[in-house]
Amino acid sequence: MMIGNILDGRYQIIKIIESGEIGHAYLALDIRRPGEAQCFIKHLQPNIYDRRLINIVRDRFQKEAQTLEKLSQHDRIPKLLAYFEEDREFFLVQSFIPGQSLDNEILPGKPLSEKQVILILNEVLEILVFVHENSVIHRDIKPANLIRRKSDNQLVLIDF
Repeated sequence: MMIGNILDGRYQIIKIIESGEIGHAYLALDIRRPGEAQCFIKHLQPNIYDRRLINIVRDRFQKEAQTLEKLSQHDRIPKLLAYFEEDREFFLVQSFIPGQSLDNEILPGKPLSEKQVILILNEVLEILVFVHENSVIHRDIKPANLIRRKSDNQLVLIDF
């Protein structure tokens, strides 16, 4: 159980957001920042013991972190705050985006108006232009990966 654990001497896990076969996602507090700012942590547990394979995973992880660093320059993509490795497990720390996913706006049996759909598509395409200009393909665009940011009502693309 990870809740309460402190990673990298800094990030205290407060909630498991998602669990998968090879990784997890957590809501955490950065206990070294004033006000203990919330952050989002992606945790990759590859369960690989072959040194050559772990080096391949490590290299890919570092490349992903570099890509996220570049992409997080856009104000509608979460900021990469840190990345690190502990015991052959890999962690990406990103800014937490308070808000609700778009799948809370798109409800079965309640179609959106044409105007609403056009507004959503324009917002998403604006972000994707930047992503594609940086030679990245998201590969998982779906309502659950678009957060309607609480502070300004803008869509933020997550889960790269």
